[in-house]
Amino acid sequence: MEPFKNYTFDKFDEAIREAIKWGLLSPIHPDSTLLTIQPVFPYFLTTKLEAVDQANREALREGFKNHYLRLADAYTGLMDSKDAQERQSGIFLCEKEYENIYKALQICLDNYEDISIYFCLNQYFDLINHPQRNLELSESVYKALEKYPPAFVESELGYQKGWALHRLASNYLANKQYQLAKQSYQKTLEIYQRLSGLEERTKQLWSSVTYHQLGWVAQEMREYEEARRNYQLAL
Repeated sequence: MEPFKNYTFDKFDEAIREAIKWGLLSPIHPDSTLLTIQPVFPYFLTTKLEAVDQANREALREGFKNHYLRLADAYTGLMDSKDAQERQSGIFLCEKEYENIYKALQICLDNYEDISIYFCLNQYFDLINHPQRNLELSESVYKALEKYPPAFVESELGYQKGWALHRLASNYLANKQYQLAKQSYQKTLEIYQRLSGLEERTKQLWSSVTYHQLGWVAQEMREYEEARRNYQLAL
């Protein structure tokens, strides 16, 4: 970020101590090095930000987004771990950082960019077993993705639209909205076929998972012949 290339953090610790002194930040518990933010602090910082020139605001916004793209990737790695303690660490960090992660996702969506942050939040809601909030998030993300330029699907990140729709379908399924799940899985298959730059075998593997899910949906709807057909396509 050009405006901050020579910026130093020599007064950063002092600013943190001052924020703690004024009650804007406080330790999560007495022995913790982690701090919790009081609700007035974000408002205070937002007000200060309005006094900064546009170039600096845009640079801060970009830096914030990139920082949370990296953090979300790390948190996803923790939540995907086979180690129970690491998974709990990932859940804990997502809980504490949720508003920041979500804000960074909104920046990505506004700019028609990488949405990998969404997959972190989707995983978080899966692990804490909150299907309704997951569905609400999935619907809002896919609504934003529908505004992306058509070229996005043909780019190297195009698979993200298919993955996002697949997760939306899975959330409809988890909430027993079977017809919407069916429609979304079917549309996912169409997106996979439009992806460029992927090996055909990769498309087949992803489609196989989606056909399996369609089989599950049909089974829940007691459409057993349809379920059998989709399971066969998955195989």
